[in-house]
Amino acid sequence: MTIVFGTIAVVSGLMVITEKNTVHSVFYLVMAFVNSAIILITYGMDYIGLLLIIVYVGAIAIIFIFVVMMINVKNEETNRIKYVPIGIIVTIILLVEVYMEYPKTIKVEQKIGYMINGGERNIEMMGGIMYT
Repeated sequence: MTIVFGTIAVVSGLMVITEKNTVHSVFYLVMAFVNSAIILITYGMDYIGLLLIIVYVGAIAIIFIFVVMMINVKNEETNRIKYVPIGIIVTIILLVEVYMEYPKTIKVEQKIGYMINGGERNIEMMGGIMYT
């Protein structure tokens, strides 16, 4: 389940930066946000997933759409080939950073797994902490 939504999120994220039409690019951004929120909700982080949908999809992405439609951006033909080496270098740096930090995240996930209370959901725990 996570692999499907993760793949859709990555593909839509790539479409955000490769799409020439800016309105379509914003729609792909909304799709990436929604798929990321679904992944968070499936992992039990309900509050953060719903917050992502409300804040980013409900506010910021819609504002992007309105701004893009209001300024009526024309499609310009740019020479994108000159940016490819910079993109490859940045991608390699980011992948190295992710693989260096991955073992640390496994340890943190194990600690968080022990801290979560019995069958209580995330939102109920946060409500109990905030309002008691």
